[in-house]
Amino acid sequence: MAIARNHPIFNWIRCKGMLFHDTLNKVRSDAEEYAKTNPTFSGITPATKTWGWNQLKKLAEDDYYAGQIEERIKELDQKATNIKRQLMVNTQTWEEDINKCEMESERLKEILLESKKKLQL
Repeated sequence: MAIARNHPIFNWIRCKGMLFHDTLNKVRSDAEEYAKTNPTFSGITPATKTWGWNQLKKLAEDDYYAGQIEERIKELDQKATNIKRQLMVNTQTWEEDINKCEMESERLKEILLESKKKLQL
């Protein structure tokens, strides 16, 4: 059995059969064509990305790939949850810091105002 390689566009998919080679050839040929009009571009072309998403829709019909897509969804959902949790913690910390700064500022303003009043007397 051959070693499964990661998909050239969606690197979280393990390819079977000729999928890797066929997709890699498409990525390369699209990149070569795109380089003719945009020689400084590197990476996967916009047209190739669109083609890849359409390919993914077809791959999802195969249980082998559908399972990987489901796992990816779980990973992304977990990552989003973790980021949200981290954002909430940071936001709370920042709000506390803001409150401390504002309170100290107000206290200093009061002190300054009182001292100005005393000077005027």
